[in-house]
Amino acid sequence: MPNRLRKLREVLEKGKCAICMDYIKPEQGSLECSHNQFCFQCISNWAHISNKCPLCMQKFCFILNLSTSEKLLIEDKKSEPEEIDIFEDTICEICELQNDEDSMLLCDSCDRGFHTYCIGITRVPYLDRWFCYQCIKAQPENVQELQRKEIMLARQPDLPQKRSRRNCRSPARAEIRLRRSKET
Repeated sequence: MPNRLRKLREVLEKGKCAICMDYIKPEQGSLECSHNQFCFQCISNWAHISNKCPLCMQKFCFILNLSTSEKLLIEDKKSEPEEIDIFEDTICEICELQNDEDSMLLCDSCDRGFHTYCIGITRVPYLDRWFCYQCIKAQPENVQELQRKEIMLARQPDLPQKRSRRNCRSPARAEIRLRRSKET
């Protein structure tokens, strides 16, 4: 599970505000969708920008202050973008492209992105948590070994030993040609 989702789950379980991630102030805000994990001030500020719940993205027309039972009416924001993808700006650290989200791995420690094919594997590894080459060094030896074994299973098959000069001169060129042929 990515760090962002893990942090949000932790915030909600501990009675913290889903916006500022601090303990909810005495004045708590509640929305029509029944989400009430917000400081009243935080959700009021949020409503100046968007009238969609930050948790479920359902539109709301008012905020209920649970301590005073006061309803704050909110105007509909028609000019906002349809949907915001929080992973939209994630780029691959190797090729520096934002494309191909389905093959993008996010490090569970630093949230940096890597395409599976850029790190030389054919599929997303079957791991609960995946760490990039820098963050894996800080993990315990058993976690490093588990990831190393799974990455070996997910690697592309070895290139044929016999290569004609006409087809390629080095394994790197063969991989590039193989990738290009798959893309077209």
